[in-house]
Amino acid sequence: MLQPESFRILDSFRVSGWSFGRFARDSNFWPMDYPKLRPVNAFPTEMSGQPYVCLQDPRNISEKALFLPPQTYFIAALLDGRHSFVDIQAEFMRQFGDFLFTEQLEEIIGQLDENLFLESERFQEALRQIEGRFKSSPVREAAHAGKSYDADPDGLRSQLAGFFKEPEGPGPAGGKRSGSGFKALKGVIAPHIDFQRGGSCYAFAHREIMEKNTARCFIILGIAHTAMAHPFSLTRKDFLTPLGKLETDRELVDAIQSRCPYDLFGDETVHRSEHSVEFQCLFLRYLYPEPAPLKI
Repeated sequence: MLQPESFRILDSFRVSGWSFGRFARDSNFWPMDYPKLRPVNAFPTEMSGQPYVCLQDPRNISEKALFLPPQTYFIAALLDGRHSFVDIQAEFMRQFGDFLFTEQLEEIIGQLDENLFLESERFQEALRQIEGRFKSSPVREAAHAGKSYDADPDGLRSQLAGFFKEPEGPGPAGGKRSGSGFKALKGVIAPHIDFQRGGSCYAFAHREIMEKNTARCFIILGIAHTAMAHPFSLTRKDFLTPLGKLETDRELVDAIQSRCPYDLFGDETVHRSEHSVEFQCLFLRYLYPEPAPLKI
């Protein structure tokens, strides 16, 4: 979900009153003569009936979403670290038959850099600060509270309860199942899609968890939406939610690491903004409210 203050239209061709030179080349953060766009998500959209391409940072180092009209997106697609300013201007002339002034190109590249979408000194400095704060914190904050779900505890309980309601949902989670033929649950495959589209799917999975298991420690295998150096990544941090904290079983985490041939904490900062584990934690803490003992 995009918040109104989190997006910006990047258009150097239709906005009047440009102040060229704002991003001068002698800036300490001027990226390079061969600018390179970071790995970002890009998808087509419309605003006021006009076509745009939205750029989003899957790592959330930049919390902005940039909306680029076709001409600006054409330029951004050439920022691969191999095209110089002159190369980009030549490609633009071939494509559109118009000359792209150096000041316009500097303005576009400067704004991309300012919003941390380029591989540059500015981005590296922001990355060091963000990762440093995460590594020094004993907990993993609720990164998507107030964005993808309600940050208010009562509002969140109401939101999650709504996903269980029929006919879309499975109905409210009841008591434990038992009796002849009952088989305890070993695991579930649960969605990690956003709540607006898949909230009831979470409810079906977590109702099974609530009614068919007696465990109080859950191993959550989440999907990482950004690249990692290794196949798996662990964290010792407890996970905070608006409904309370889920304590990480550090003894279990350390036991897993002791049996792994590579460093499972080398990509730990991926957990900072990844939603796939966070969303499961919300449902677990909702179904097992504090002070019920619960570990992940």
